[in-house]
Amino acid sequence: MAGILGAAAAPRIVILGILTATLLGPFLLARALALGPVAAGISRFWCSICCQLCGLRVRRQGRPERGPTLFVANHVSYLDVLVIGSQVDATFVAKAEVEN
Repeated sequence: MAGILGAAAAPRIVILGILTATLLGPFLLARALALGPVAAGISRFWCSICCQLCGLRVRRQGRPERGPTLFVANHVSYLDVLVIGSQVDATFVAKAEVEN
């Protein structure tokens, strides 16, 4: 694996696996108990750590709207989901029709 991804990627993938395995249970429990803010916080934390593991520096200008907000975006890469997810409590929906 290190030959394909590079030596620096292997520890990051292991950390991501451990983090995901650790947070998945509490996240699913919070969702099952309808603890939306707790689940959203876990999701935001996971996305933030993923951004750091990918070497992303996120710079936010302004503040997200308070209350329910609909963001519509045709993202450029898979990293957009991590960046947006690290900044706002979001549920992502994907549709094949959006591409066209």
